[in-house]
Amino acid sequence: MLHPEYKAKPRVYYLNIPKKFIAGTVYDPVQKEVIIGATCTLTEARNGRIYTAKTDDYGDFWFEGLKDGN
Repeated sequence: MLHPEYKAKPRVYYLNIPKKFIAGTVYDPVQKEVIIGATCTLTEARNGRIYTAKTDDYGDFWFEGLKDGN
């Protein structure tokens, strides 16, 4: 509980807060394995900006650091 009589000026700093992201895994159900090195494309609806990412050795991809409204 804050006590105004102490005239303290508390501060809160949030560190390492993750930014918005989209992530996933590319999987081939016929071969029953992940797809390594696949190119994934994300197109921003508002202005048509295109982002690309490649899947890693586990078939995972990330589009990191996305801004609000994308």
